[in-house]
Amino acid sequence: MIRVRELTLEREGFGLRELVLLIVAAAVVAVVFGFVLAQGRESSPAGTIGYRDGDHEEWVNARGKTMEAPEAWPPAPAAAQLLAPGLGPAQFPAPDGGAIAFVTTTDEGAWMVSRLMVKEGSRVTEVAQVGGGDSPSLSLGGKGGARARNGVPLVVAWSPDGQQLAWGSVTEPPYNLHLADRATLTPRSFPLTGGYAGELAWSPDGRYLAISTYAADRTDHTILLLDSFGDEAPQQVAKGCVMVWSPDSRHLALHGEPRTQPGLWMVSVGGESRRVIDQLGVAPFAWIAE
Repeated sequence: MIRVRELTLEREGFGLRELVLLIVAAAVVAVVFGFVLAQGRESSPAGTIGYRDGDHEEWVNARGKTMEAPEAWPPAPAAAQLLAPGLGPAQFPAPDGGAIAFVTTTDEGAWMVSRLMVKEGSRVTEVAQVGGGDSPSLSLGGKGGARARNGVPLVVAWSPDGQQLAWGSVTEPPYNLHLADRATLTPRSFPLTGGYAGELAWSPDGRYLAISTYAADRTDHTILLLDSFGDEAPQQVAKGCVMVWSPDSRHLALHGEPRTQPGLWMVSVGGESRRVIDQLGVAPFAWIAE
């Protein structure tokens, strides 16, 4: 009887250990499965992307499935603006309307000098001298309005909350992107690879700034991503231009580089990219939440 009881207890103990191992294994599987699902959500964000092929508009989800056009969608955030006397808007207000960026050009004897200014209330602050002296001129062929003289910035963009101002100026290499807090208007400068800043797009949450750099001869476009919370240089994430952010600020839809990566592409802030549509010449114009 004693031996039987010992054997029974031994069997009961082994069964308990089995149960514990099964619970641990199930927990591990659940964690892994949850991670896989999270990765799937990261690679396939929600929402509907609108794109144009010439004058024709279509809507697709992040996997390229054709969707019905929405009846209406929220207005897009303020786009980057060209600020150049006689070539672009004279003033570019912050989203909250409390400040205005503009460029002024003055004759200082031997040359014209251009400066980026910010007006807030009665205070007018010079943010940077963006051209003058021997700064080279740049002609961008037939692109409407995209011509700058004496290094006047091609693009200026306020963050969604209006508390940061970004701009890229046209000068000789090395090219740079500049970022200034509205509170101090003290610029931080970041080197750019691939060319000058041709397009800027802030993420909806204001954390990231996407920059499409243009080669001087317009034959190549490189998309860089700047984390506005840090001091690291912008990182290359794709080739292309015409950028639209996803509503959750985790992905970009873009017009792929026509010569090497044609089509409509999606790229995550981590640099993972996937072609959504392989049709040549398509460009996104909106990304709305479901």
